[in-house]
Amino acid sequence: MTNRFSVVILAAGTSSRLGSDKLSLPLGNKSILEHTIHNFFLDAIDEIVIVTGKFKPDLQKEDITPKIKYVDNPDYQAGMSSSVRRGLEHVSSSSDAVFITPADIPLFDITTVQHMIDVFSPSKIIIPTYHGKKGHPVLLDRLFSEQCLNEHSEKVLYDVIKKNNEAVELLPVEDEGILLDIDTTDDYEKMKKRYR
Repeated sequence: MTNRFSVVILAAGTSSRLGSDKLSLPLGNKSILEHTIHNFFLDAIDEIVIVTGKFKPDLQKEDITPKIKYVDNPDYQAGMSSSVRRGLEHVSSSSDAVFITPADIPLFDITTVQHMIDVFSPSKIIIPTYHGKKGHPVLLDRLFSEQCLNEHSEKVLYDVIKKNNEAVELLPVEDEGILLDIDTTDDYEKMKKRYR
């Protein structure tokens, strides 16, 4: 039986260290957010839930598909965990597993996502690693995504993973992009150079 996969992209941050909406910044001919979304454009992925907060990004017309749905998080200032729960509340009940990633990690490769899908099995949490360092996206079996909904800590994803450490499979990949996020103007300039 073929597994069904969903994605939750956490795009509700305030970009406080950058001073403006970092997800709308250009990287080549796409925005930061659009790059992140495109990394999940695979047939095995049924839906992409984008959790927004302070900023409401616009997508290019070619990126507007039935797979993508926006969900507003009115409590975005409460932190990322509120967005994790908000996104998971809107994941289809038919989904077998869920990718979760912050939106400001745009340079991981689509082949990494496919590799995670290929190695996934029920009751697993797949975390990619680059030279021993854990990165994003994280792939959770439905069992653990439901635990996230019932976990009310300030670090919901971290705590659910920690509680289920025996289910974690670390997946080494040659993809430094799983580690690279954007918090500052300097991060953005470095990312533009890397992308070019």
